[in-house]
Amino acid sequence: LLDGLAVWSREAHRDQALRSDKIKAYEKERAETALPWLNANSFACREWNFSGVALTCAFEYSQRNALDVDWAGLAPDLMAWMTTQMARPSMQDTRAP
Repeated sequence: LLDGLAVWSREAHRDQALRSDKIKAYEKERAETALPWLNANSFACREWNFSGVALTCAFEYSQRNALDVDWAGLAPDLMAWMTTQMARPSMQDTRAP
């Protein structure tokens, strides 16, 4: 998920002449497919572990780069869990500016 968001962001910020709308659409579709699955199978959300950190970082990255992903609509349970995790001092102290 995070890798796809990074590819999408890179495409969105490239020179207009070099951008690929096909790549951006593909990565958006991948994210929109992954989120409902992650919401239904939130193995990472049973405890705070590396998977949860990666998911929370993916969310933060998508927000910071203004990627149009409906996290709350596609993964409401995951989003509620991540909102709690983002309040952790360790997440706040290491948050990107």
